[in-house]
Amino acid sequence: MVAEERFLKSYKIHALQAVGWEGVWGLALLCTGLAVVYQVPYGPDRCGGVGPWGGGAGARDCLENTWAAVGEIGGNGVLFAALVGNLVSISMFNFCGISVTKALSATHRTVLDSVRTMAIWGVSLALGWQTFEPLQVHTQGGPVFPWRLTAS
Repeated sequence: MVAEERFLKSYKIHALQAVGWEGVWGLALLCTGLAVVYQVPYGPDRCGGVGPWGGGAGARDCLENTWAAVGEIGGNGVLFAALVGNLVSISMFNFCGISVTKALSATHRTVLDSVRTMAIWGVSLALGWQTFEPLQVHTQGGPVFPWRLTAS
């Protein structure tokens, strides 16, 4: 985050453009990684054979069957909508984070990320999605309650 702050302070770049470039680099790295793991001859998936997604006759073991995943996403509207929603959510999160880093500092962004985690935990407790455990204050509240590190 500090390198990102230095970059944003050194160059005149709009936060949305920075998010776009982060997305381009992330997509390039992930596509490269997927191409590599598709070729790794080990794993639970079957790749490269005859069949709807390459799992039929002549298939080999592979770490990740990218084409089968693309087929599943394309064939399931709920999965596609969840993927698009996740993409929009992450983009908005990155835009807000870069805007905070550019306007204030990376330290402010880190503190806000910690508060966000605490808020999500509080909402999940309020909605009854999980029950309160005293140890969670220790694990969830680390950056917000730094005194917990020195408590005996």
